[in-house]
Amino acid sequence: MLKVLLNRYKPFLPVILAIFLGQFGCAKKSVLPESKPLAIVGDRVITVDEFVRRAEYTIRPPYCRGDNYIHKKIILNSLIAEKLLALESDTTNELCRNQEFQRYIQGRREQAMRQMLFYRLGYQKAKVKEKDIRQYYRNSGRTYRVRFVTFNDRKSANAAAKKFRSNSVGMGSFSQLTEAGKSPGLREISFSDESEPAIHEALFAKSLKKNQIVGPIQTEDRRFLVVQIDGWTDEVVITDAEIQKRWNNVKDRVKENRAQSRFAAHVRNLMSGKQIVFEETTLIRLSTLLAPMYLKDIEEKKDDLSKALWQREVEEKQNVGITAEMERLRALPFFSIDDKKWTVEEFETALESHPLIFRKRKFDEKEFPKQFQLAVVDLIRDSYITADAYRRGLDKAPSVRQYEEMWRDNLISLYEKQQYLEKSHAKNVSAKDYQSVIDRYLNPYVDSLQAKYSNRIRIDMDAFEKIQLSRIDVIAYQKNVPYPILVPHFPLITTDDQLNYGQKMNLQE
Repeated sequence: MLKVLLNRYKPFLPVILAIFLGQFGCAKKSVLPESKPLAIVGDRVITVDEFVRRAEYTIRPPYCRGDNYIHKKIILNSLIAEKLLALESDTTNELCRNQEFQRYIQGRREQAMRQMLFYRLGYQKAKVKEKDIRQYYRNSGRTYRVRFVTFNDRKSANAAAKKFRSNSVGMGSFSQLTEAGKSPGLREISFSDESEPAIHEALFAKSLKKNQIVGPIQTEDRRFLVVQIDGWTDEVVITDAEIQKRWNNVKDRVKENRAQSRFAAHVRNLMSGKQIVFEETTLIRLSTLLAPMYLKDIEEKKDDLSKALWQREVEEKQNVGITAEMERLRALPFFSIDDKKWTVEEFETALESHPLIFRKRKFDEKEFPKQFQLAVVDLIRDSYITADAYRRGLDKAPSVRQYEEMWRDNLISLYEKQQYLEKSHAKNVSAKDYQSVIDRYLNPYVDSLQAKYSNRIRIDMDAFEKIQLSRIDVIAYQKNVPYPILVPHFPLITTDDQLNYGQKMNLQE
């Protein structure tokens, strides 16, 4: 059965690399934008923006969850303590030598680089005129009910669209009008939905009529969509505040669509002429081997590394049988591109810095081979985008380096904290007693580090006084990226609310 399914998708024939840009849609929010320093700890920097994100894009503990001044000081002390633990840690320690850790940091850096590339080539260069916003604004309150059908080629899609338009009931006689013999899909689409730019533009750039046939629309995975407008509801805004908010939302969305379209064109040019050819037998064996593991984890992708290396609680995901089979597969060729053959082992290494991203969140075992193949294609495409970003020097961009440093220091500090607690015989304390651990063990340790490094710590108190925080618990994450969590978990290191160390930052710095 599995071989039949794979044959249906012809994995052994050249597959044109698909463009799937969902992961770049929030690039302007995902990497840390260039921001003024709030605190300098040795050679580390905590920016104002990083402070806000670390406080608001994750759940803070009860002892600093508020928006008052005391809680703000605890937050700042916690972030500075994280840097101090990272400074205190030996860079040749077990964690820093760990290849999985190194690949993880590499993956975080390269994800930020791809998003920075999107920001510079897509978002910054996308231009939106007021007349464009007005066109979208007229339809932005609509939630369409649509019927749709997808086709693998434009010729079939054009023929079907022509039949639908000539038929008085549109898609009502779908089974007679196409060779597919099944009912069209049904769904609702609002202006705020995460539709592809081409689909969004087709539905909202101009006013549509009931039963109107729209398309064919070429999607990012190179299929063709024909849509019929079944009807819609329209949400009307009345107050000046509501009108202004909707206008701004429309402006942002139109710019985002234009940015994605510009970047899609860049990636198409980057990948022009490149084809990937899969080794059918290897793909079948690898799909069969990996399906149970991925299907089990697909709905709850978790960052094992950030919970494991320093706690030494990594669970082996592959049983003995899977490990033995992988050993037999590693030397086999998996696919080729640009006259280079990738072995299974090289693919496995790539996964260490770029976990697979499945385009669908839910699918059954029968569909796994196709979704696995698409995820591999997206990984390869990202490798070319990453190489382009390296050529442009984006690994040295300040915001990328700041983002990489944030994650590295967070993980090193967690490792150092665990090492210290083990030496203090506090390693077996229950997780629910974390505050007592902080009070008894970590607060004194952090106090000693504050004293030790005091002359290397500078704080911009003027900028700190101006920061305002919300009290809403949020965990911010991105969709369709290898590493979805935007910022590390809040550091549970200190409850200290005194800023009685360091120096005031010189405004000239």
